[in-house]
Amino acid sequence: METGDPEAPGGTPAPPPQEGESPPPGAPPPPPLPGWNPNPPGSPWPQPPGGAWPQPPAWNPTPPGAAPPPPPPGGAWPPGGSWPPPPPGWNPTPPGAIPGWNPAPPGYPPYAAAGAYWYGGPHAGTGGFRPRGVGELLDGAFTLYRRNFVLLVAIAAVVQVPFAFLSLIAFGLADVSGRLSSLQTLTRSVQNQGNILTPDQSSLLYQDIGAIVAYFAGIFIVQYLVVFPLSQAATTSAVSARYLDQETSVRASYAAALARWRALIAMVMWLVLLVGGPVVLAVVFAVATGSTALLALFLVAFLVFYLIVLVRATVAPAAIVLEKLSGWQGIRRSFLLTSGSWWRIFGIRLLLAIIQGIAGYAIILPVTALSSATSIGTQQAIGQVAQAIVAVFIAPITLVTLTLLYYDLRIRREGFDIEMLAASL
Repeated sequence: METGDPEAPGGTPAPPPQEGESPPPGAPPPPPLPGWNPNPPGSPWPQPPGGAWPQPPAWNPTPPGAAPPPPPPGGAWPPGGSWPPPPPGWNPTPPGAIPGWNPAPPGYPPYAAAGAYWYGGPHAGTGGFRPRGVGELLDGAFTLYRRNFVLLVAIAAVVQVPFAFLSLIAFGLADVSGRLSSLQTLTRSVQNQGNILTPDQSSLLYQDIGAIVAYFAGIFIVQYLVVFPLSQAATTSAVSARYLDQETSVRASYAAALARWRALIAMVMWLVLLVGGPVVLAVVFAVATGSTALLALFLVAFLVFYLIVLVRATVAPAAIVLEKLSGWQGIRRSFLLTSGSWWRIFGIRLLLAIIQGIAGYAIILPVTALSSATSIGTQQAIGQVAQAIVAVFIAPITLVTLTLLYYDLRIRREGFDIEMLAASL
């Protein structure tokens, strides 16, 4: 007798499961609906007769028309047509590798997709995207500076050389040399008069001091609101491009600097307000109360607070230039990246200051000693030339290191190396 059990001999098929009911174990899948086509619109695969879909060909990394690589020593390639893995212990960047060296072992294809910056190519010279210690960071900075010497020196000279000439012209127009001599003469006269100033001497004193203060204030403003921000932004842009193995030029670097100039000035203003505001209020309060000890305490607190803010804002210029942030956003970004790395960054900045100070004084001190017997105007001209040499040839080393430090912090905190590796594949 026929039954409804599908496993019984001669039985009729069981009715299909109702809605919400699971099919019995081992039941064949239901047939597709009439006219059902799994192909999306525009798919190149035609509907096969009989419902059997063709399998796509095995992936092969060899480009069309390229000769296949030689087989490995053991024989044939593994299934799937993939490249063989590197041998155990293989290091793509051995110590002392020369520029342009191909890290691929014999018989292996060159890893061109990763580019020069991953395997120490001729442009980057920084050892690839990876976290580095202080010594490695400085070594990468000196290597990048040496390989891009002409570019970095030209970027610094574009603003530093005109600034040196401007300083000399302003020095002559303000007659700083003559006014300093006048102050020396006036000081001797006042001492002979029992430290009593006549009305004419008081007027001359105010004029001389006012002109000298105006000269140095103008030079300070131009240097820290025009020269230094533009030079720093242009150097940061150029170093970033070379670090990422991209082409750049003096013109392109300054185009990027001019686009971020106002944001850099805003950053300087925010830092002055952030550091100077509390200090001014503290000094006014200490003077009003007449407490010398309180004033000394406020000055010590100011130095500590200034160091903390200075270190935490180390990579703010790089963030403003490379991430196109505003002045305040750049400071916040720098505070985020430097979180937990204060002592390391402080050590790097201190080491850079020592290196730049030693190199700078090695140039300035002999020049100052040789010009000590000349007039004040000649001393100023020679000293300005020596400072321009230091700014053009020595100062870029610090800016290169701080730009690489920005990327190092991003690698440590945000996995920037993984991001760049994924983008290169």
